[in-house]
Amino acid sequence: MFPRILLASIVAGILVCPKGNAGEIELKSLKSVQEDPATKRKYGPYVGAFGGANSTQTGDVSIGGLSYPMQGRDGAGVFGIEVGKSWRSKKAPLQFSLEFEGSFLSTDIKGQADEATLAALAGNGLATYETDMNAVFFMVNGSISLDLWRYRARLGKFVAGLKPYLGAGVGGGQVWFRNQLYQSKDQFTGANPGTLSLETPFAMDEFISSWQWFGGIEYTWNDKYGVFAEYREFNFGELEDVVDMQTKGYAIGFRYRY
Repeated sequence: MFPRILLASIVAGILVCPKGNAGEIELKSLKSVQEDPATKRKYGPYVGAFGGANSTQTGDVSIGGLSYPMQGRDGAGVFGIEVGKSWRSKKAPLQFSLEFEGSFLSTDIKGQADEATLAALAGNGLATYETDMNAVFFMVNGSISLDLWRYRARLGKFVAGLKPYLGAGVGGGQVWFRNQLYQSKDQFTGANPGTLSLETPFAMDEFISSWQWFGGIEYTWNDKYGVFAEYREFNFGELEDVVDMQTKGYAIGFRYRY
């Protein structure tokens, strides 16, 4: 009797043990995936660089108490770098990022008095203006992204690597004007080419506040590299001669997560 009981116990042990081992192996495998450094690279610290151009440029120019239209140059250049960190939500498929951005803008602005203003000007009144404008801005940005990476088993790595996002930022920067050209009414009309303008616009460099919002999509691959394309609207604080200046444009860039 005893040998039969012993034999039955040995057989039961052989049948039960593989199931226990399989469960243990499965738990270890799941834990290793969660702690995989490659998975974590989708989040955490990152650095990036971008470049782009402005498609439109608007604002109100006021010189000598008179308003002048602004004619912005299409395709003004914008370049920048960013350093930030990302966090993911544990429950919702969302990712949050906070970053510091430094950017450089190069454009020119120009315009001339309309017919009514020109008629009211004296011979030495300002008729036309043009200047190169450069600026360096430092911004603190926050953004929220749709995080599909956790669903890569269902969606596939390509679709899961796409990350749409929206963001906004505030900061400030230094603006300076160079290569200024302007004409008096007499110079513009040819009545007296030697008459100099009484007004000298954009004579000072200025530090101003700024704010922006942006939206785009990023694609990540190899767990740490990403490229992105985004639309941007950038707002300037009030300058001495320019009010409500805004640029709209596009940028493409590269991010590295480590």
